[in-house]
Amino acid sequence: MPKRTFLALLLAIVLATACVVVVYERNETDYHIEATSLENAYSISENLYGIFIEDINYAVDGGLNSNLIQNNSFEYTYILGAEEYAPFELESSFWELDGACSLATERPIATTNPTQLKVTINSGSAVAYNLGYGELDVKGGSVSVKEDKGYGLTFFANGKDFVGSVRVSVVTDEGEPLTDEKDITLTRATDYIKYTCELTAVKSGLGKFKIEALGSGTLYLDTFSLRPTDSYGYGQEEWGDSSVRLDLFNALKALNPSFVRFPGGCLAEGAFTWENDYDWKSTIGANELRVQIPNVWGYMQSMEIGFYEYFLLTEALGATAVPVVGAGVLCQARGGSGNPLDIDSPEFEEIVQNALDLIEFANGGEDTPYGALRASFGHKEPFNIKYIAVGNENWGAVYYDRFEVIYNAIKAKYPEITVISSSGPHPSGVEYDYDWARIRESFADTVVDEHYYVHPDTLEDFYERYDDFSRATNVFVGEYAAHSDYFYWWDVVTRNNMDAALSEAAFLTGIERNGDVVDMATYAPLLCKYGYQQWAPDLIWFDTDEVVLTPSYLVQYLNMNNVGSEYLPLSAEQGDGVYSSLTIDRERGKAYLKIVNATAGRVNVSAELSSLGEFEVLKHSYIRTSSLKTYNDRGKERVKIESSTLTQTDGTIACQMPKLSYSVIEIDF
Repeated sequence: MPKRTFLALLLAIVLATACVVVVYERNETDYHIEATSLENAYSISENLYGIFIEDINYAVDGGLNSNLIQNNSFEYTYILGAEEYAPFELESSFWELDGACSLATERPIATTNPTQLKVTINSGSAVAYNLGYGELDVKGGSVSVKEDKGYGLTFFANGKDFVGSVRVSVVTDEGEPLTDEKDITLTRATDYIKYTCELTAVKSGLGKFKIEALGSGTLYLDTFSLRPTDSYGYGQEEWGDSSVRLDLFNALKALNPSFVRFPGGCLAEGAFTWENDYDWKSTIGANELRVQIPNVWGYMQSMEIGFYEYFLLTEALGATAVPVVGAGVLCQARGGSGNPLDIDSPEFEEIVQNALDLIEFANGGEDTPYGALRASFGHKEPFNIKYIAVGNENWGAVYYDRFEVIYNAIKAKYPEITVISSSGPHPSGVEYDYDWARIRESFADTVVDEHYYVHPDTLEDFYERYDDFSRATNVFVGEYAAHSDYFYWWDVVTRNNMDAALSEAAFLTGIERNGDVVDMATYAPLLCKYGYQQWAPDLIWFDTDEVVLTPSYLVQYLNMNNVGSEYLPLSAEQGDGVYSSLTIDRERGKAYLKIVNATAGRVNVSAELSSLGEFEVLKHSYIRTSSLKTYNDRGKERVKIESSTLTQTDGTIACQMPKLSYSVIEIDF
């Protein structure tokens, strides 16, 4: 029975009886759990829980990418097919320029980075300001600095026709200093020269990055980077000029993901035009040489977090990389047929070769061309990827005819690599059935990527979705989330509420029970910048200074940090708002009991776990709420992880679960 039907029935009984005592009794139920013999335990995936990073909602540029300068290489342009989403005017594009400054293409730093800032002065000065990244409701500068913190600056200048210096700092909109000033004398040279310095914040606040040219002649400037010196990767040789915002990195690290899927999503395959296609090769190497392109979500990508940085980030998180490459088909959901490349065309041959080259870049030794390229960036050891996904939410013959060519090429050269296929964007239907038929016929050794964004009641019912699935082919639930009814048009973060979180927790009990066929699962999207949401809900929300962990995040955190290597079947009844799962790790002597109470009443739990032998409850963690509409917001942590002690007697744990709660019990046995 769906929980809303249950609640409606309960309310009718209350009104009919008008008896407080009866209401109390009907709002309290007993739930008995009994663990079966350890002989019944079966292995589940070691990569069950991971994360999926896509640059949607300004998740990467403006988020993970720690660079505070927006449009750092002056390459912003219109997005073909998505012009209405472009949040900028092209003539300035987050730069404020005085009359001596203009955009030019006459002296490019590279053909891949054709636009630069041109400054022409005669014994005077010229000023340019960058407004940075911020929320849509922030007027003026949004470069955020914190008192006493350091900020590393890099930029390139070509001053062969210029005599003088530049002065750099961060100031408020009114011109008040937020950092100290640094004067940098420029060298006259025919080529671009890289300059670096460190600014220290003298007070906290939002402002603008200021660069003032002092002298005479014509000066060309390009590729600015202003990064907190405490950002993850800053100053490390492997990371070069890139790094990751520290608080967001810490939020991801805390999840303890077993894998990271990247860079998309729709972004990985492009849309509208092949000029929009995501080519991993143009995202590696020196930042000033990378190709900046608009993404399918309506804004530019600096590519300062490219494939190489995604590999580094995955490694830093202690996870396995799951890169996604295109299949010679653009985003079908946006373009119908997906404007497919001809299988016999040179362009499609390049798509196939790019997939092979990516595996070599990740796994090859220094004696291979792309392995040597990786090593030249500072990472001599291979990343040792085990998976590669071909396509995203693709379907039908137009996809699988091309998938087959790429699949065969990968398996011929790298038979040890597991290829991930697609079952389209929906959990059922004609297209879904066609895809699975092709998979079972020809690609049974792939892992099949399934996506679904559904109502909480539907996702809750999906707790048994994989119970009867064939075990011949494994599944990757690559994107899922519960989309609640409860939200307001002016604050869509309210969709990340406890209604959604409890449904997701219930669903994940089924994922654990079916961890022998479900190889991996990831919530999506992962990140969203306040004011720039293009999809909601999202797991983590953030603004310039604050990170908000949603109830859905707390569910993921509890699950990802408390899962064993085997599933131990339970005799407990599942459904009607109450769900449970038990995983064990015999090598570590750990067991993890999860219980979801998505009903409006308390549940008296009796968990008989004597089959584990002697055991001790180490920790009881839970989240709870009095209303399904409850959500976390900036400065309002309404839902958080709590803990309590539990009693155990003769191999049985007894506890009373509050209404609308999710509990994880860690056990030592």
